[in-house]
Amino acid sequence: LNCYNFFFKFFGMSTTKKVEQQPKIKATRFRITLCSTKLSDVEQVVKDILRKAKNNKVAVAGPTRMPVKNLTVTTRRAPSGQGTQTFERYTMRVYKRVIDVSASSDILKKITSIPMAPTVDVVISVRQ
Repeated sequence: LNCYNFFFKFFGMSTTKKVEQQPKIKATRFRITLCSTKLSDVEQVVKDILRKAKNNKVAVAGPTRMPVKNLTVTTRRAPSGQGTQTFERYTMRVYKRVIDVSASSDILKKITSIPMAPTVDVVISVRQ
């Protein structure tokens, strides 16, 4: 064994194999916020994003379920003000989910390139 090491050192060779190191792409933390008035649409998009993130081996935290916003509008039924005072109540619920992803921007594009319902709003922000 020592003879071989002497031989390799004499001719300027190394006894250890050089392993090609791939350049590491710096992962950035992104926050994906999903909002919609339809719960089923939001849950479907969340499921698709998590499936794609798992396929790309990306670190994911979430989905975090934010409190439901109930927006209520109360109006009079009779526009003239005559008659009995009856009111109409309209409510709209807004569902919100937050997913934190640690990945490069190229992988994030792959994850978020999924078909979504038009009722779902997506906001992607960079976290520090």
